Amino acid sequence: MTLVSGFTCGDLLSYGGEDYATVQLGGQCWMAENLNIGTMITGVTSQANNGIVEKYCYGDNMANCAIYGGLYQWNEMMQYTTLESSQGICPTGWHLPSFLDWFILDGALPSPDKASRLAGNAALWTDGPLDGSPHFATTGFNALPAGYRSTNGAFYNQNGFTNFWTSSEGGGFAGHSGFFFFSTEFALGTGNKALGYSVRCVKD
Repeated sequence: MTLVSGFTCGDLLSYGGEDYATVQLGGQCWMAENLNIGTMITGVTSQANNGIVEKYCYGDNMANCAIYGGLYQWNEMMQYTTLESSQGICPTGWHLPSFLDWFILDGALPSPDKASRLAGNAALWTDGPLDGSPHFATTGFNALPAGYRSTNGAFYNQNGFTNFWTSSEGGGFAGHSGFFFFSTEFALGTGNKALGYSVRCVKD
């Protein structure tokens, strides 16, 4: 699928000094790596609307951002708007995935073990059933077990699972913003906006 500006899904996307793999799934073009844009701040500090994109690196270790990407609070990711499918911290021509975008991705995946199909790099996972599935890493989405930053500033569950924000406020649920998490399957839940989760972008 050829997209605007000569970009073809599957090409590398250059953004903020890094190159991101891309993959077409369900008629959508997704980043195949977690976003890693911004300046690292410590986990005990809240990300702020200060004109600087800020990120957390698991354990306050920059090396983790190089592997797993940054972790972002919902408002920072959205760049302080609540507009669904906004650009946020994504590059121009890309947007933050809505609940519908994730739903379309879900529908494009055969069963069983949808999360296993989306995951990648078995050596980083300690889940067992997820990386032991015969369907592991068969889509090119390459989800990694980045863990998350808690509201108390601590980091948890690296190598065990990952969460991805949606740009849909509530993610189809009342209350907080949505996220996806991984076992061998994945599902939509809710998460406090002050948590630090991983971010993917989708081509407009």
